[in-house]
Amino acid sequence: MNEVRLQTALAATAAVLTLPVLAYPFGLDQGIYATIAEVMRSGGKPYIDAWEMRPPAIFYLYQLALAVFGHHEWSIRIFDLIALAATAPALYRIGRDTFTSRTIGGAAALIAPLLYVAFGYWDTAQPETYMIPLLSWGLWLWLQNERFLMAGILFGVAILF
Repeated sequence: MNEVRLQTALAATAAVLTLPVLAYPFGLDQGIYATIAEVMRSGGKPYIDAWEMRPPAIFYLYQLALAVFGHHEWSIRIFDLIALAATAPALYRIGRDTFTSRTIGGAAALIAPLLYVAFGYWDTAQPETYMIPLLSWGLWLWLQNERFLMAGILFGVAILF
């Protein structure tokens, strides 16, 4: 199988393996993020009209999820699927290039969503969830020893979560 098809298959499989999170309820943190997103949707400002100490990107992502998919607990979970699907090819590349093993890369790409689902509802849909693809792709770029600027940009965007 060529590399593009393999990485596409890994991303799709990661999304499928992450499907159980669609049934997860909100925990305290997710409820706070959703509440702040709702305040923002009605014209309020984060850190002024609603407070949480996290950086702002998580509130904007929740706001986007609620605007696009409606006010459901599964709305933000769609972005969990996207995040894990986007992470899988990066983990594959890191494993393939670092250990010169497609097997290690593939295993990393498939184990990550399984572990993520096993965390349960409390530890999902968190800011770190959406940092994972940015940090994984940034690490892979950095390991290429020539794409430091793009890696730095991805790392910088990640800290906004």
